Amino acid sequence: MTMNQRGRNPLPPRNGATPARVLVLEMLLDVTRGGGYAGLVLGKRLRESALSELDKAFVTELFYGTLERTIQLDFCLSRFMERPMQDDVVRLILQMGAYQILFMDRVPDFAACNQQVELVRRFRKDSLAGIVNAVLRNLSRGREEIVYPKEGAERLSILGSSPLWLAEKLIQWYGEGDAEGLLLSSGKDRPMTIRPNLLRLGDEELEKRLGASGVRFEKGVVPHLYRVWNLKPGHPLLAGGLASVMGEASALAVMAVGVKGGMQILDACAAPGGKACYMAELLGTSAGRVHAFELHEHRVQLVQAYAARLGLDTLRVRQRDASLPIADMAETLDAVLVDAPCSGLGVMHEKPDIKLTLKPEAFEELPKIQAAILEGCSGYLKPGGALVYSTCTLNPAENEEVVRAFLTEHPEFEAKGLEKRLPKPFAARVREGMANFFPHLDGVDGFFIARLEKKKGRWA
Repeated sequence: MTMNQRGRNPLPPRNGATPARVLVLEMLLDVTRGGGYAGLVLGKRLRESALSELDKAFVTELFYGTLERTIQLDFCLSRFMERPMQDDVVRLILQMGAYQILFMDRVPDFAACNQQVELVRRFRKDSLAGIVNAVLRNLSRGREEIVYPKEGAERLSILGSSPLWLAEKLIQWYGEGDAEGLLLSSGKDRPMTIRPNLLRLGDEELEKRLGASGVRFEKGVVPHLYRVWNLKPGHPLLAGGLASVMGEASALAVMAVGVKGGMQILDACAAPGGKACYMAELLGTSAGRVHAFELHEHRVQLVQAYAARLGLDTLRVRQRDASLPIADMAETLDAVLVDAPCSGLGVMHEKPDIKLTLKPEAFEELPKIQAAILEGCSGYLKPGGALVYSTCTLNPAENEEVVRAFLTEHPEFEAKGLEKRLPKPFAARVREGMANFFPHLDGVDGFFIARLEKKKGRWA
């Protein structure tokens, strides 16, 4: 019988943690301590790193996986610990190790244990190295003995790594089946979607170029959008402004606007700029214009850079608080798109840090902000103009309730015309001029869209 079999766990020899694991821990600290957005943190750190493509793929999976399954990992670790780990660095190290042991088959358990111990030493937490070693080795041996709750919000909270209060809310809104679909769906295997720059490239030419460069693709359900599986971010089509990455749900919001040549349009919350640019492309070379508002200067620059890469001349960006109306713009626009700031529940599968940072208070604060933006922008529309309201959340208080309250206050608007502007599979979702889309049911980001038209002539 070996020493390990008798229950002793001697520490492994000190060989040093791999650069990939060091980078993952640093990025997790950027998110949990520094408040960084996971996607931005990952992109910046990978661009600055000298890691191989294989190591970058490992970093991406371990980083996102640890964030995505934080609550589940803590639950599993708690089966082998007397009390929760108080040190935040070592807690992250334990979570990383647990993810490798439980979910990364190609990482041997002994390597996961040894490497996490080396991380403890690398970050000068030597006194806790023995605990990390023992907990991870016990997890490796005892993983099959872990018992999860069998039903209800507690089960979904753990398996979906969601705060219990959020699991309870989703069950309240949509029932346990759809709540499970929302919390357990993953964006890991979903293809990227792109569209051609319509001012420079048609669908047929895009297909030819994708095929010639060996990119596997298929047409999406939404016009002009293509699902691609092996297109790298630096591909000439993207870098050269011939195509853009765009989610199908975001494209549906643009379709709801009904862009036509010569229109004057406002994108009230424009960053990072995909929808505003798409609308500018749809305007073509006509006399129309897309105006774009953004609250913060750095986000204004994001939209400007997006438009410059695509070579768009019909897009004008301004730093503005969209909730504060501009008097000389009254009744000058044909359409306004308000893709409002929201809780982001529809993109949890792609942005796992949302579940870690979202607070219940947001469900009370955000509808006030959303209502104020709708109010501030509604006066810009000409009679017959369209006000499209969209979010990437699935909280009724931020969606249907905001729209219904607005319609009560503004009888000059009515919810209509959405279903005839959407492709058939999505048009079937429309109810009372509004529609919700779900990742696990529709294969797109969770999204809400409403189209409100300003009545022509006299109204009461």
